Amino acid sequence: MFRDPPRRTPFSLKVTAILAFSALGGCATAVSENLSAETEAQSVESLEQMIRDRTSEAEMASAGTDINEAWDLVEARDCNGAMPIALAILHNDQDNLDARLVKAECAVIVNDQQSAGLHYEEILVSEREPRALRGLGVLRAREGRYAEAQILLQEAAVSGPEDWRTWNALGYVSDIEGDWEAAADAYQRSAGLAPTRAAPLNNLGLSYLQQGDTASAIDAFNQAINRDPDFTPADENLRMALIFDGQLENALWGISEDRRPVILNNAGVVARAQGNDDLAADLFQRALDESPIFYEKAYNNLRALRHEEQNADQGRQQEQARVDARVEAQSRARELMAAEMPSPQLAPIQVRNISAERTETTEPASSD
Repeated sequence: MFRDPPRRTPFSLKVTAILAFSALGGCATAVSENLSAETEAQSVESLEQMIRDRTSEAEMASAGTDINEAWDLVEARDCNGAMPIALAILHNDQDNLDARLVKAECAVIVNDQQSAGLHYEEILVSEREPRALRGLGVLRAREGRYAEAQILLQEAAVSGPEDWRTWNALGYVSDIEGDWEAAADAYQRSAGLAPTRAAPLNNLGLSYLQQGDTASAIDAFNQAINRDPDFTPADENLRMALIFDGQLENALWGISEDRRPVILNNAGVVARAQGNDDLAADLFQRALDESPIFYEKAYNNLRALRHEEQNADQGRQQEQARVDARVEAQSRARELMAAEMPSPQLAPIQVRNISAERTETTEPASSD
């Protein structure tokens, strides 16, 4: 863990980091969250049908109905545990708001965005519930509909100002729009509302990193790790910031041999995105060198980078050849024009006597 922010080395990160966050307002990270293969393959409807098929009416009626337990399971991204509770509650009370929200959140978790949106919209028809507003706002942000997302999230913040996840999501949308001040304010407010949560401070660090403020980014990531030493996104993002601060060895300190190539490769991806191809190539090559086994991702990234460089070189050569050809053609054209348009010449003047009575005159000769 790195406690003291190192000397700042400014740089320009010209790419928005890949962000992954749930409708619960989770964390932004340079590494997307991975769901289990079983969960990824399901829609929330198929999960619900599977539960109903395995549960009799009597079992459903007598099933546990502790909504707080369901929310705890959603927090742990365990929809196989949360959905039976929500369905049991809805079996007896089909309009139960929390149970309906659990279904919507589970739809987000299993990446069933369409069902999640429908569930949130159905809730909002009858009630402008702040959690549903926040959930739909996050979905709109994921779809790239940032103006709609901001409106929904701002409404959610007004009606439910104590929800740290809403402010966290607002920070993300502000980051996308490049409103750094608003993003920092939202993340800091989120962090204040959830003093044990690392996610808002991690996201604040990413916001600073996008601005090239590595010192502030490193400080924010360290604060996130202080809150939760096991919060992997903050640790990996901190190492990313250290690499861009010129502290490669410090960034790789204390991580296992099998993780070192991954960190190096990820840093190479970011360096390539910001246009620092030399650094990207060095990082990809080091990832290959340090990997105990063949690291296909780093190899493919390095090959793609070199291919792009070759294409760029060929493009520059072709453009120079075109310029040279134009210059040569213009020069030749000037030569031809000079040959075909000689300077005009006057014919010699001829003098003749017209008559003895007249004075001698000259008559201009016609040109050849």
